[in-house]
Amino acid sequence: MATISSLPETVDLEFVIGDEFTFEVNLGLNVTGYTLHATLFRATAFSANGDMIGWEMLGTFTQSPIDLSQGRLSLTLNESQTGYMSPNENYRWSLRWIAPGTITKTVRAGKVTPRMF
Repeated sequence: MATISSLPETVDLEFVIGDEFTFEVNLGLNVTGYTLHATLFRATAFSANGDMIGWEMLGTFTQSPIDLSQGRLSLTLNESQTGYMSPNENYRWSLRWIAPGTITKTVRAGKVTPRMF
């Protein structure tokens, strides 16, 4: 049986609580004219098989273009955003685009693990 999948690439994030956290995303294609949204969530409920079924949106990453013609941008959580996070919570993030013509796709997503130093 064949499977056709359109799941995002998994990219897990780890950082020290209270530090600024910046990383580069390379989408590998020209995203000039796209709308990009990088969002941070706290998981609030899971299904029996472990899928996240409930969440609370906590905020957004600051986005800075590096070279959109090559699909490169940086995403940042500032010190106050990471400072309120707890190592005992379950956080996730995602990066979605809306391409010209209103095609929406989640292209990156993963777990977020804040750690004490």
